[in-house]
Amino acid sequence: MKKAIILFEAIILTALIIITSLVIVPRPKSDDMREPTTYAPVVLEVEYDAFAEYRIDGYSSEQIFNYFTEIVHNAEYSDGDSIHQLTQKWVSPIKYKIYGAPTDDDLRILNEFFGQMNSLYYFPGIDEVAEGEEENLSIYFIDRNLFDITFGEVVDYETSDGAAEYWFYTDTCEIYSGRVGYVTDIDQQTRSSVLIEELVNVLGIADTYMREDSIVYQYSSDNLEPSEIDWLIIKALYHPLISPGMTAEECKNTPLFNY
Repeated sequence: MKKAIILFEAIILTALIIITSLVIVPRPKSDDMREPTTYAPVVLEVEYDAFAEYRIDGYSSEQIFNYFTEIVHNAEYSDGDSIHQLTQKWVSPIKYKIYGAPTDDDLRILNEFFGQMNSLYYFPGIDEVAEGEEENLSIYFIDRNLFDITFGEVVDYETSDGAAEYWFYTDTCEIYSGRVGYVTDIDQQTRSSVLIEELVNVLGIADTYMREDSIVYQYSSDNLEPSEIDWLIIKALYHPLISPGMTAEECKNTPLFNY
């Protein structure tokens, strides 16, 4: 029993010596020891243009805006009244219905354009109306005699192969209804050249006298699709920064054109 006590005391003493050495023995210092190295974060300044898709190389903001305001704020048949010099655009989805006898080429061209429009992020959308619902855009493919009856008050039916008109609320300038007409007793090439023009018109965009390459060029042309700057104008008009009822000056002061 005595041996066991002595052995236990020896173990306790040994443990105390070890613990004491750990506590009281200081960490050796060296003149060569260095403070931890810290690194300041590197900040890369990258210029980001949120409106880059509304720019075109080779065109100044003034040139783009001048074209925008020509075809957006000067409606083709407005007679200079001030309300037609405000922006008009669709806010609700467009539901169209086709009447008459379009060709396969007619339908292909229309569907391609509708797909392109629906790919625009801010555009409210355009789709064929569901059965039993009422359309807000009527598209007619009719002969010249019927075209005269239907659109004779809109355009000179004897010289026009297509027509477009729309209606908007006078207090908000939101377009709520429209119609487009095409003459069918002409060759396909001629009709194809006006198919998209009239649809662009019914979006709230008038014809231009400035740009021969535009799909909405006022005079006869072989343009079959919107030019690069045409698409820019369409996208700009349907950007949320451009509201129905805005003046040209108000549009000019947005980041879309003020850069």
